[in-house]
Amino acid sequence: MLVDDGSRLDEQGGGGGAAALVRRTVSPAVKVKAAGGVRTLDSLLAPHELGATRFGATATASILDDLARRLNESATA
Repeated sequence: MLVDDGSRLDEQGGGGGAAALVRRTVSPAVKVKAAGGVRTLDSLLAPHELGATRFGATATASILDDLARRLNESATA
């Protein structure tokens, strides 16, 4: 089962606080989706840290490019 947090992250400053509320409210077997404003890796990581495991994002390629760059930088540091 999947529950969308029903929020728009861009209207919440990228915090994804609704994801944390949903995560605390539903069974651990339920997947929580954050969507609306997931345009950067950082805007994906914020609700992930609060319990979201699924994301609606239109900038997937950019997010994955940023992730690859960060992983590469940490591997060479």
